[in-house]
Amino acid sequence: MLVVGLGLPYELQVVFDDVGRVDILVAGCLVLEADSREAHEGWEPHIKDRGRDLALAKQGLASLRPAYQHTMKQPDLVRDAIWGLVTQQQAFILR
Repeated sequence: MLVVGLGLPYELQVVFDDVGRVDILVAGCLVLEADSREAHEGWEPHIKDRGRDLALAKQGLASLRPAYQHTMKQPDLVRDAIWGLVTQQQAFILR
């Protein structure tokens, strides 16, 4: 798992009000979702996910939904994106 390699704390299958269950909560500030093609055929699932992202943002959480292809073929890109979002979120909190 990419998050383990970064040494960041994480929780699996966390439930949030107005959102439901998310795949991974990283460092208490970033929701990482692993979306599959099967669960996201058509436009409606994308609209639902964007609504979930907005509900997470309302609660002060960032969300990231890398495609399977990015995770498998460009793991450094995904890892750097996770690191960038977490460090920026934490820097903002510390201000």
